[in-house]
Amino acid sequence: MVTIAGTHNEHLRELRALRERKGRRRLARYLIEGPTLLSEALESGVRIETLAMSEEAYDRHRALAEWTERTGTTVYVVEGRVLAGLADTATPQGIVASAVERLFSLSEVLDAGGPTLVLAGIGDPGNAGTLLRGAEAFGAGGACFVDDAVDALSPKVVRAAMGALFRVPIARGSGEDLARLAKERARAIVVADLEGESCDRFEFPADFLLVIGHERHGPAEWLERADARVRIPQQGRVESLNAAMAGSILLYEAARKRL
Repeated sequence: MVTIAGTHNEHLRELRALRERKGRRRLARYLIEGPTLLSEALESGVRIETLAMSEEAYDRHRALAEWTERTGTTVYVVEGRVLAGLADTATPQGIVASAVERLFSLSEVLDAGGPTLVLAGIGDPGNAGTLLRGAEAFGAGGACFVDDAVDALSPKVVRAAMGALFRVPIARGSGEDLARLAKERARAIVVADLEGESCDRFEFPADFLLVIGHERHGPAEWLERADARVRIPQQGRVESLNAAMAGSILLYEAARKRL
């Protein structure tokens, strides 16, 4: 454990840089905040490079600090005001860590087996994180962020995923490349679309790509590539479900039919 006074420290500057996409890409690291997510990351084998804790958080979570130190990570104890300047949240929990980026190629995710979740242009980090939770819960082999989707490693996605991001294989790339790789592997492309076949009647393939967009209809380029379109039957006057809800329901329906 190292105590630091002030903000002029290389490791603290790097933690601060991880709040922005360019900093995450440059350092190949991302931000984890709070004791719960840090514990999830350690349990999932995520490599923590740097851990900063407020003095109060260190006293309260000393066992967690010692666990992190045993993995070879240096723990820095800083003043509360300094820690608040590193955090992405409005109400920091006194723990900010940098994790080593662990991304896969599009091919690796496709070859993992099972359904592949495709986030096509999903821009809302809350939806993206919730979709990753659905992917883990319902047995997806991995998730691909394509077509200008939100950064999979942004702090808001990390928080919304509630640990699923540490365990679901994730890739980012272009939709065109992903579609080509899927065709080479004879993987069916299934697009969520309000004019598709009802999911309660649809026979999901054994291994397929489930494409979720941010619009009521599937993304135009993916509709052209689709082998099938599927929708969720609804009652009442609701026009459509948000991306996270729709994607999770469809993943559940596919899992239910596999079991």
